[in-house]
Amino acid sequence: MALEKTIERQIAQMFMPELRVARYISDAAYSEQIRSYVTHFGVGGFIIFEGTLETIRQVTGELQSLSETPLFFSADLEPGLSSASARIADGTSFPHAMAIGRTTPEMCELAAAAIAEEARSAGININFAPVCDVNNNPLNPIINIRSFGETPQEVSKFANAFIKGTKSKGVMAVAKHFPGHGDTEKDSHLELPRLTFPRARFDELEFVPFIEAIKSGVGGIMIAHLLAAALDETYPATLSRIIVHDLLRNELGFTGLTFTDALIMHAIADAYTPSHAAMHAVIAGCDVLLMPEEIEFSIHAMARESAKDVVLHSAIKQANERISYGKSVLPILGSPLSQSQRQEHEDISKKIVRDSISITTSLKIAKTSNIIEIDYTKDISVVLAGSDKEVGNMNYAQSKINEIVDKNGLKVKLYTNDLTELKTNPTTLILMIFNRVTSYQGNLGDTEKFAELAKACLASGSENIIGVSLGNPYIWHNLSKLPTIINCFSNSRVSIDAVINKLFTQL
Repeated sequence: MALEKTIERQIAQMFMPELRVARYISDAAYSEQIRSYVTHFGVGGFIIFEGTLETIRQVTGELQSLSETPLFFSADLEPGLSSASARIADGTSFPHAMAIGRTTPEMCELAAAAIAEEARSAGININFAPVCDVNNNPLNPIINIRSFGETPQEVSKFANAFIKGTKSKGVMAVAKHFPGHGDTEKDSHLELPRLTFPRARFDELEFVPFIEAIKSGVGGIMIAHLLAAALDETYPATLSRIIVHDLLRNELGFTGLTFTDALIMHAIADAYTPSHAAMHAVIAGCDVLLMPEEIEFSIHAMARESAKDVVLHSAIKQANERISYGKSVLPILGSPLSQSQRQEHEDISKKIVRDSISITTSLKIAKTSNIIEIDYTKDISVVLAGSDKEVGNMNYAQSKINEIVDKNGLKVKLYTNDLTELKTNPTTLILMIFNRVTSYQGNLGDTEKFAELAKACLASGSENIIGVSLGNPYIWHNLSKLPTIINCFSNSRVSIDAVINKLFTQL
């Protein structure tokens, strides 16, 4: 019995369920369930969603005090704590990786260090970033602006800078999504992507940023939910011992922690029960099981199986050794942020955005890369276009524009997803498209609507037509060519602020 309990505790150390901090504070039953994961089962940590720096600090501190061993607290902080994934309300807004990739590795390192400093202040010690996927497929519905660029050299350079900055503040960086999710046209949140290219292609492109990340001493690597037939034609990478144990560990020499992507994603959950997915992932060589379901049943099932499966038993033991080491070298909690630190982080973010915004034009007038020609004495119309998921950002942009218009007495009319009410032809017509890839969407957004709006802009007779992409820069491939195009490579609030300032105040 004692031996069985020991193996169950070791298995539980590999589980990292989700923790929604706002709900933990408001829902007594939920908070009791989370505490039982720590005190009764002995899970190894949690992935954090929704809260503030102070509430997360409070909850992580409380759970650490209840645990027999230090807990991992992780989050998906690619563009900072206020990202759409983590939704930590008062974290600094940073632009997405593709925007950072248009600056310098030095700026990337500063951004990563700032993000890690905020994470540590809240008790978060693992950041599921950087994305090491090479976005060489414009139709990719899930990577896109989350990638630093379109070549393995670009991605490697900036990913290593991100890892260095993250490590400098005592937070573990996790490179993702091995063996490479950049050239897919399916979202693994919805279905299993299949990669059909040969092993040589992986060696030349997909593997390169991960190999460089390993050389840089990255602490963790997240495994993708995809089928790479040239590597393993039977199992998705997450569940493939050939890919995780034989390739990543033995061939590429990675000795750090391996994390599954979320096990609730349909690429895995549609084909495997929670307990089978967890067991296969551990046998494959994954150390940490992210967002598992049926935790109690899976722990018991795996414990029973390990008693007769030598490979599983050995994998659990090795995973626990790596987890224990990882916890021994990661600080648990940092100091609360000072006002000067917050200001420094905001300044870094704003500089990255200013340096990354791209302006291209075919107008036959004198322009520089930093100036947009707009006659502010004449009529200006702005069309805000985006999906339902972008309503919050569109409302935010509208309020920022109205604030500047009221302050400066500009003649600006705003429209949302529609030009039918355009009564007169404004001198300047601005089409702002909010279009970022999001999980569980499976496509690049409402491109047909955006195409119709672009055509309507060209047919309006306006003298100066400007297209702005807050997100996907590839959107223009399928739209009528507008005379002036501005790419922000991000839809973060800091990017919205910057492009509105550039449009209406030329800052």
